[in-house]
Amino acid sequence: MAPISCQRIRGLTPGACTQYRPLIMALRFARPALAAAAALAALFAAPPPLRAVGTGAIDGTVEDARGRPIPGAAVTLAAKRGGEAVTRTNDAGFYRIPAQHPATEYLLRVEADGFRPVAYDGLQVMTGRTRRFDVRLKRPGERDVVVLLSRDPYPFDDLLRGLLQGLNAPARTFDLDTAPDPDEVVRRVEAERPNLILGSGLNAARLVRREVRDIPAILSLLGDPRLHDLESANLSFVTTNPPPGELMRRVRQFLPGARRLGLLFDARASALVARDLRHAAREQGFEVVNRPCYEPEKIGPSLDHLDGKVDVLVVPFDPLSLSPRALDDITHWSLSRRVALVGPGPEWARRGALFSYGPTPETIGRDLSYLAGQMLSEGRQPEDAARLIGPAGSVLTVNRTTALALGVEIPGGLNIDATY
Repeated sequence: MAPISCQRIRGLTPGACTQYRPLIMALRFARPALAAAAALAALFAAPPPLRAVGTGAIDGTVEDARGRPIPGAAVTLAAKRGGEAVTRTNDAGFYRIPAQHPATEYLLRVEADGFRPVAYDGLQVMTGRTRRFDVRLKRPGERDVVVLLSRDPYPFDDLLRGLLQGLNAPARTFDLDTAPDPDEVVRRVEAERPNLILGSGLNAARLVRREVRDIPAILSLLGDPRLHDLESANLSFVTTNPPPGELMRRVRQFLPGARRLGLLFDARASALVARDLRHAAREQGFEVVNRPCYEPEKIGPSLDHLDGKVDVLVVPFDPLSLSPRALDDITHWSLSRRVALVGPGPEWARRGALFSYGPTPETIGRDLSYLAGQMLSEGRQPEDAARLIGPAGSVLTVNRTTALALGVEIPGGLNIDATY
């Protein structure tokens, strides 16, 4: 049998061959079985070749504020431990940087003539995968808006429709519920420095509060912001309920002789809203019966507690009132007990509430659009937003059939938006 050599051991890399050459030479003339065993041991003990150490890549597009590709933009990926890779976008604005080590943090910098540069720190790549990273650049003086959406606790579809109808600036929309890494989406937005961020939903609000320091942001559809530690100098909010005093004045206009007012609300989300409503109701001369409810399945017992104790029932806009079960159970109870019901939105009046008063998600979207215009064109700041009133305002919807059944005379001089 021929003596064993490095060249005769299949699969042994040149590096491993060099490392184990003394052992192989010592066994060249040993018995075949022993030699084969030694060679096998050397093969399995050898360190993996360099090509087994995985790398990743990054690619994406570079566009202007209106989504048009920017060809020839310089894209630099710099490793914090030293070294960098540079490429340029093609005619479609596309770039790709291959063969990057995943255990390293990178700084991505994008520059193009006539545009403000963007830098994103802390970028990482994943072994064997290509990471997508799209970038938008703005020209000096250009304005843009980013919309961040999450469905907690309310759906945002109607709000988005109202927002985009009146927004007079380029806008990008990100659905954080479908993003693989919502935190990174918000960090990327912060790096691009839009003029304004509009957010819908509690998750969007929390991410903006944590990741965005000095970009103005207006947030809504998140319940009561006072419950969630969202205070920051760059944030303002559009509430989902009308001013409590305004609502209670409406109730008194419709029901001048009513004495006892019930409040049914989401115990977790609306405790402070209920407190404000209770105070406003007492200023209008009502005796208030509070009934917090923790889940839609407990609405029945909560209504039983109010049976015979109230002349009018007020339900605010909150996660409880948004559930279909709440709408069915509460309207049925009020009609069967002949109790005047004041609901948070037009669908409640359509289903039998005496009237509803408050912003709908679509009018909230229009309010956001209006406030965005104020900030972009007139230099208003987030702290001013609480004093700004959107032109859409609250929607007053009346059910004339219910009013007739209850013997309620609809007051004159009201700006009623819809009737049933």
